[in-house]
Amino acid sequence: MKTIRKQLLIGSLGLTFLSVAITLVLILPISFSALEKQTHTHASRTSQLAAESVKVFWDEVVRSLNLLARVRGLSEFSDTESAPLVEALIRQNNAFEMVVLYDRKGKIIAQNSPYGRRALNSVSNQPFFRRSFLRHEEFLSNPQYDPFLKNQFVVVSLPIRNKMDRIDGVLMAHVNLHHISFLLSKIHSDLDGLSYLLDVRGNTIASSVELEKQYLADMQAIILSSSVQQQLRHSGHAQLEHYTGALNRPVLGNIRSLFGTPWLVVAEVPYSLVTSPVQNMLIFSLLGAFVALLFVWLVGRQIARKITLPLTALVDAAQKVSRGDYHADLKIDSHVEFSLLSTAFNEMASKVEKSIEDLQSLNDQLELRVEDRTRELSRTLEQLQKAQQELIESEKMAALGELVAGIAHEINTPVGICVTAASHISDDLNDLQKAFKEQTLTPSMLQEHIDQSHEALGLMRSNLNRASQLISDFKKVAVDQSHSEVREFLLVDYVRTVANSLTPKLKQKKHKVEVTGPEMLEVVHNPGAVSQIIVNLIMNSITHGFDERREGLIKIEISQPSADQVVLEYSDNGSGMNDEQLAKVFHPFFTTRRSSGGSGLGGNIIYNLVTQVLKGSIRAQNVPEGGARFILRFPVMTPQQLSEESA
Repeated sequence: MKTIRKQLLIGSLGLTFLSVAITLVLILPISFSALEKQTHTHASRTSQLAAESVKVFWDEVVRSLNLLARVRGLSEFSDTESAPLVEALIRQNNAFEMVVLYDRKGKIIAQNSPYGRRALNSVSNQPFFRRSFLRHEEFLSNPQYDPFLKNQFVVVSLPIRNKMDRIDGVLMAHVNLHHISFLLSKIHSDLDGLSYLLDVRGNTIASSVELEKQYLADMQAIILSSSVQQQLRHSGHAQLEHYTGALNRPVLGNIRSLFGTPWLVVAEVPYSLVTSPVQNMLIFSLLGAFVALLFVWLVGRQIARKITLPLTALVDAAQKVSRGDYHADLKIDSHVEFSLLSTAFNEMASKVEKSIEDLQSLNDQLELRVEDRTRELSRTLEQLQKAQQELIESEKMAALGELVAGIAHEINTPVGICVTAASHISDDLNDLQKAFKEQTLTPSMLQEHIDQSHEALGLMRSNLNRASQLISDFKKVAVDQSHSEVREFLLVDYVRTVANSLTPKLKQKKHKVEVTGPEMLEVVHNPGAVSQIIVNLIMNSITHGFDERREGLIKIEISQPSADQVVLEYSDNGSGMNDEQLAKVFHPFFTTRRSSGGSGLGGNIIYNLVTQVLKGSIRAQNVPEGGARFILRFPVMTPQQLSEESA
C-alpha cells in the first residue's frame, strides 16, 4: 500500500515551489526605493506618535505633582490635612506607586501607596531630597527595578513651600513605568512596529519587550555617534538606516527627543514591511492567489478522495465514544497510517472506559471522606466556640471578683474609723456615768463630754456615708454587669459611678479619672454593657498603659452629635501602642502580658459589647502627645422613644 505521507509530501513540495516562484516573479519588479521611503516615513510616524503619547502621559504626571507642590503652606499642613491631598493625587493617576510629603528635615509629613508600601522616614541625605530642597530643582532619577511589582519606576521630586512661600520641604513620588510600556505596546500593535524609551546613556526606560544587553550597547554607540547627535540637535529626530533591531530582525529606525526629559523615543519598523501602492499589490496578489488556489485545488482533489472515507469512519467512531459507547470497533482498511490509527483508537477507547470507572469509584470514596471530615470539623468548631464563651464569662467574673476585693479593702477604712469612734463614745459614757454616781459631775465636764460625742458622731456619719456610697456604686455596677436589661439612665452620671467603683484600684498609684459631658443626657440602653466596657478600658489603662507609672490621667468625654447617636471618647496619657498592637488590640487572645496572667480577651470583649450589644462601632488610635484613645459610637433611644415603642 502506498503511504499518504508520500502523496502529501509530493503535493507540499510542488505547492511550495510554485508559491515561491510566483512570489519572486511578482515582488522583485517592485521598486526598492519606494519601499525604503515608505518604511522610513512609517518609522518617523511611529516615533512621533510614541513621543506624543509618552509626552502627554508624562506632562499629566508632572502637572499633577506641580499642582500639589504649588499649594502654599503645604509643608505646614497636618497629617489629617495633607493625607487627603496625597490620596487624591494617587486616585487621579494610577501611575503613582507611592507619594510622600517630607518636611525640611527629611521627615515624613504624609504618605500614601495603593500597594501598602512604606517610605524611608529620614531622607535628608538622599539625592532627590538634596536636589529639590537645597537646589530648588525638579529631580528625575534613573530607572529602578521594583521586585514587588516586577516593574521599573522612576523617582520624581519637587520642592514644596510654606505659608511664607519659602522652600520648606519636598514632594516625592514613585512613578510606575509600566504605563509607558503599555502605551508603547499599543503603538506597536497598531503600526506593526516596535517602540521603546531609552535615556541618553542607553538605559531602558520603558519597553514592551525585554531588550538584550548587547543590543543596548550597540544602540548606545549609535545614539552617541556624531551623525545622529547632529540630526537630533537640528530637527529633534534622527533617521537610522538598515540595522538589526531589538527582535533580531532587519529594521529601519527613527530616534526622537522627548522634550523636557533626558529620554529618547526609538521606533523600529520591519525592513520587510510592504508599503508599495495598494493597487499594484492587489493586482499581483490576486493573480498569484488565483494561480496558487488553482494548483492547490487540483492536487487537493486527488488527495481528499484518499483520506475522506477513513476520516469519516473515524468521526463516526469518535461520536459513539462521546455518547458513552466505548465498545465502538473502528476498522479502516486503507493506508498504513490509518490502520495504525484505528488500532490506537480502539485501545484508547478501552482505556478511557476503565479510567472513568476507576475515577467514579475514587470520587465515591472521596465524597465519603469529605463528609466524615466535615462532621469532625463541625464538632471541633462547636467545642472551640463553647470554650471561647466560657473564657469570656470567666474573664467577666474575674473582673467582678477583682472589683469586690477592691471595694472590700476600701470599705475597711471608714468602717474601722466608725468602730473606733463608737468605742470612744462608749468610754466617754462610762466616765460620765461614773462621775454621775459619785456626784462629781460638773457642768463643764458634761459640756466636754457632749462636745466630744458630737465630734465622734459627725466622724461616724461622714465615714458611714462614704461606705454607703461605695456599696451603692458597687451594687449598681455589679447588678448591671450580671444582667442585660435595657433601662433609662443618665449616661454621664452612670459612667462616673462606674469609674468611682474602681477608686480602690486607682488610689493605689494616685491615678485620676475625669468624666465630662452633658449631665442631663438621659438614654435608653444596656447599662451592664456600658459598665463592663468602662471597667475593661480603665483596667487596661492601669495594667498596660500606666504599668508602674504613678499619677496617670484618664479622660472620658461624652457628646451627642445627633439626636440618635452618642460618641464616647476614652483616652489616657500612658505608654500607648505600637502599630502591631494597634492592629491587633481587638483580636481574641492577643495580650502583651501573657506571662503575667493576661488572657487577651479584654479588648475582644469590649469590641463584641460595642458592636453586638450596643450596635455601634469602636476605633483605637494613638494620642500624639502620648497614650491611647478609643472612640465609641453607638445609637441610643431617648425615654420618649422608649415610651412610644412600648405604646
